[in-house]
Amino acid sequence: MMAGKFFSRDAIIDTRRNLNRMNAIQKRQGSVPYHTHFITCGCPDPICGAYPSIDKTRPLPSPQQAEQTLRARRHQRKARRKRFNRARLEQLRAGAASGSYTGPTLI
Repeated sequence: MMAGKFFSRDAIIDTRRNLNRMNAIQKRQGSVPYHTHFITCGCPDPICGAYPSIDKTRPLPSPQQAEQTLRARRHQRKARRKRFNRARLEQLRAGAASGSYTGPTLI
């Protein structure tokens, strides 16, 4: 939570406690857990904090779904990095073949 410029330390602590309290209430109720967002009132008072609001349109994924999502994103990220490295190596090899590359020898 990056609100140091707008809230006092006490307001940030209260806001964080309110979020933890809301998450605990959700767990105790045993219902479907939803995403929680902070809503600020917009007043210039640094003591006034934010209050959490439950977004009922976005339920949290189950641990299995979250693991699958993380695995898929990690795979996409690694594949993108491999494509970039492969393209960069091909550029370096092309430069070495044309004689314009003066760096270390390439495989």
